[in-house]
Amino acid sequence: MFAKDGGQTIPTWGPSKKQATRIGGKRMRLSFIVALLLLAQVPASEPEPAPKLKPPQLKLKSSSVGKGNVALYFEVTNPNTAPILFVGYTPDSFEGGLKAGTIAPIYRIELLLNKTWKSASIGWCGTGIGPVSIPAKGQVTFSVLQPIGDWEALKVGLTWFPTSDQAKPEIAWSEPITRETLTKKP
Repeated sequence: MFAKDGGQTIPTWGPSKKQATRIGGKRMRLSFIVALLLLAQVPASEPEPAPKLKPPQLKLKSSSVGKGNVALYFEVTNPNTAPILFVGYTPDSFEGGLKAGTIAPIYRIELLLNKTWKSASIGWCGTGIGPVSIPAKGQVTFSVLQPIGDWEALKVGLTWFPTSDQAKPEIAWSEPITRETLTKKP
């Protein structure tokens, strides 16, 4: 190709400006399409799993006798900076609601009988069960009726969810509590 400069013809190499723009535009579009096709071939990365929380801590705080029953009062502490979800009854499931700082979990009890831990049968009603949580760094309490029978020790469990997707529940257990501990007077 030749370009004119003040009446002189100067040899140039490559396409004219008009052709270069057309070719450059085609190249740019082609590069863009190839990049999109390559991106489509890259497998989508899995979303990062929700961080796993530390289990709540259950601790026997006190006990009391009333109407022939022994009530055991547990404190539950959330060691995390995020709320912990657990299986239980919502506060509005009770007439008048629950007292502030009190929860009503669907707890579990295991009893030590002849050196073997066995699950104690508890019948729960399904009405009022809903999404409930323990606040971040919070403490709450709940009560358990002491099981009757000839057991050596008991432990109480709280079913909770270590991730926000509520996929795999776990059970946080109290330390074993011996019958002797419960019968000692302060």
